[in-house]
Amino acid sequence: MFQWRDIIDRNLVQNVQAQLDSVIKTPPNETGIDIWIESSGGDAHATYKLTLELRSRCCQLRAVVLDYAKSAATLLILGVDGIFMGAAAELGPLDVQIEHPNREGRIVSGLDVAGALEFLGQTAVEMVLSGGGSIVTYTALSRSEVLQQTLNFTAQFLHPIVEKLDPHLIHQAANQLRVAERYAERMLRSRALPPDRHLNDNQTRELTQRLVSEYPAHEFIISRDEARELGLPVFDADEHPQWQKIKSFYSKYLKSKRPMVCVIDDAKLNLPAEVLDLDANSEIADETEESHEKVGQHRGETLGKAPNQEVASATTKSSETSKR
Repeated sequence: MFQWRDIIDRNLVQNVQAQLDSVIKTPPNETGIDIWIESSGGDAHATYKLTLELRSRCCQLRAVVLDYAKSAATLLILGVDGIFMGAAAELGPLDVQIEHPNREGRIVSGLDVAGALEFLGQTAVEMVLSGGGSIVTYTALSRSEVLQQTLNFTAQFLHPIVEKLDPHLIHQAANQLRVAERYAERMLRSRALPPDRHLNDNQTRELTQRLVSEYPAHEFIISRDEARELGLPVFDADEHPQWQKIKSFYSKYLKSKRPMVCVIDDAKLNLPAEVLDLDANSEIADETEESHEKVGQHRGETLGKAPNQEVASATTKSSETSKR
């Protein structure tokens, strides 16, 4: 069971590694891991490391999403063999979030930044074609003269906007989008699925490109039904064999309002929820919370923070991993 506040980071990965060492005693081919997750995202590199760690410990990796697993948490979900989602649960796009170079603390969409130059180029072409066409229709000017004047006007009109574009920021955004795309492809290829459920190379690239670049907003909700349509191995949450336990533990977690990181095995999973102490790992939770003070150093390579969102005001997130 993993529980954290705002981000999946390297500190969380180290905490999970240590706990897995103490809890899992069976070989990987006899071990299954369920991730019970509720998170707004985090660091893409740390997310990939976490997936590699979990994969090395088990022969089957599944996830349970009762509320939301956004951005980097969605990236983590791409690497599992089965996804059990609640009726209103949501995944999200993989659009990276980067810090604005001239506005400290301001987080912007990498997709918006990377697409700014292309958008202005398309706008310029549309202005020349539509505006020039109208001028030719309603005046006696020649086509060549209209074209030259329209090009000059468009260039002067867009110059103040283009002048504000930061080439370094555009390159950084495009590069981070490629990072998200590459990790997503690796996650999808790492799954232990039946042959008929595997995506071929073209389907894998199409899915990752769609998750990275085709949604209109970072906060966009990818529902359970849409996740199925994307080709992900999605099941209704109540189809999980431990559904009653999941509901019971999740209810207790919501009441505790306590961020933490812990791993539970079959023996603890079979205890009544009221007996399981969700505050037992508060020390680990505190360590995770302290790591958020360092979030600024990861912002250039982070998936999952909404623009202007303060860490202190983030809703508590949770994730639970049960060794079956």
